[in-house]
Amino acid sequence: MFINQTLVFLAIIASHNAYTAIHGYPVIIKGYQIRKALNYRTEAYQVFATDAQGTAHPIPFQIDEVNNLGDYVLDQGNKPNSASSNGVFDFYDELTIMGNDVGANTMPKKFMGGPPDTLYQVDISLPEKKLKGSIFIGIFYKDLPKKTKQKYVIFDENGHSIKTSSYQYRFDPKNYLVVSEIEKVGLSGLPNRKIIDSSTFYMQADLKYFLTVRANHRSVNSYLESYKSGPIRTIIRINFYYTFLKLNFEVGMYTEISFFTNAVKLPAIIYSPINGNKTLNSKSYFYYGFAFSESLDDYNITTNIPEWGRGFQLFNQILDIAKKEKTKSYWASLIGNDHQVYLELKPSKNLTQLGVKPELYKNSIEGGSLVQNRNNNEVLAIEEAPINIAVGFNLTKFPEGESKMSFNLFFENKVDPTSISTYKTLDNWQYKVTRLKVTKVLSNE
Repeated sequence: MFINQTLVFLAIIASHNAYTAIHGYPVIIKGYQIRKALNYRTEAYQVFATDAQGTAHPIPFQIDEVNNLGDYVLDQGNKPNSASSNGVFDFYDELTIMGNDVGANTMPKKFMGGPPDTLYQVDISLPEKKLKGSIFIGIFYKDLPKKTKQKYVIFDENGHSIKTSSYQYRFDPKNYLVVSEIEKVGLSGLPNRKIIDSSTFYMQADLKYFLTVRANHRSVNSYLESYKSGPIRTIIRINFYYTFLKLNFEVGMYTEISFFTNAVKLPAIIYSPINGNKTLNSKSYFYYGFAFSESLDDYNITTNIPEWGRGFQLFNQILDIAKKEKTKSYWASLIGNDHQVYLELKPSKNLTQLGVKPELYKNSIEGGSLVQNRNNNEVLAIEEAPINIAVGFNLTKFPEGESKMSFNLFFENKVDPTSISTYKTLDNWQYKVTRLKVTKVLSNE
């Protein structure tokens, strides 16, 4: 079944026809950004894009509900929370499409599948670059619309993998917080090629006057609690608990990861049971690292993330305070011979005010060699672990309680350095909603 789905999926991707294509990345529209088009049953919606002749074609879209607790409503898995759905597209819910499917500003003259009862035009623009496109949101009162069969992401629960047109992402079956490998999907009939051999994370908490606690992905157990797999993205909720001194402590924490055709989005909640400044010594840190299959010398790397170890130096800490740096996002791009990877981190406002910032660790050893010669199951400090790139944090900066930090990862199985500027502006797109009279629109035919 999974193989058949994959073949259909690849055939649909190959035959995909872009209309205007503002960019090739996910477009996530919050309900409150298009208020006029809210408060209808989710199944009544259809999204269209127009071509140059004014024909409105249905495009793949997805409405993801967010319940009163702030959680996505996920309908599959061991603990689905479908009961928390109200079935209505409202204020905090999300409408997602792909930028390649955005159409022109041409008014629709003909609707494939028939006209809706109510119609909204959503202009999507990036004013500073004078870029603009439109989608049309239709509401059907009686005859519910048929959804397009296009599907950009396929989740294989039994195979612990995500399949898209750009990458294949395989989870570590024992811990969904890390990957066992990531492959670049071959273009033009070429075979897939592994670009990341594995990943891991590590925490070292050196408590004042007490002891040092060390943990990695084998110390923190996780399991897939629930998920939703739609045409645009798969959302996976992962629950995890910490093993300390052979005892399992449920920390009541979870995270929800969104997988798109060329992106992974993680709105992480970081929980600290202690105040780092009061309780931890300076050698306390956390990192999440990858073993890139090739040497990092084979990539052109640009970044605004400070070099690893800088934040542990007293002089640099004083210098940062004096400069009052308030960087809102940290990023790194790795451009290889036939693919590129872009990493973005956005600490919440309170973390930025406390001076929390990532640091980038790099070494030039090939990931394959590291994985063969170092045991990824062992709890290893950053210089000893089977990784050649990592993002780390000084834990003494973190306050007690919950803090938020978004983590975005983009994969492209081609090289396009100009897209880096697009990655950085995905949150800057603006939306303007106008209600149209369907009879007036069709009278232009």
